Amino acid sequence: MEIKAEQYGRAVILRGRGELTEEGLAPFAEEVNRQLAGDVLDVILDLSEVAFMDSVWLEYLLGLRESLSKKQGHLTLCGPGDNIAKILESTRLDGRFETVGDAVEAIGAV
Repeated sequence: MEIKAEQYGRAVILRGRGELTEEGLAPFAEEVNRQLAGDVLDVILDLSEVAFMDSVWLEYLLGLRESLSKKQGHLTLCGPGDNIAKILESTRLDGRFETVGDAVEAIGAV
């Protein structure tokens, strides 16, 4: 999995590409920790180029959401395609995450 980070003030957009599986979680978590060690409070995960997400990622994102919330920050998912939307819906997690159409909308929301 490839990760690109773009910081906008206290928010960072992390763009994923490919499949979000257990093997790719450690580098992503390291990047999130690096960003949060600075002044970032809001994490925006761009899923527009992600085709699949496994349960390990779902669990991690739930924990990240809770952790950010305790710091008055937010986790926003943007641009999920049909497959990701179905995964979130079938696991009944679609209501647990803030989801927007694209990164521009996400930046405007935080």
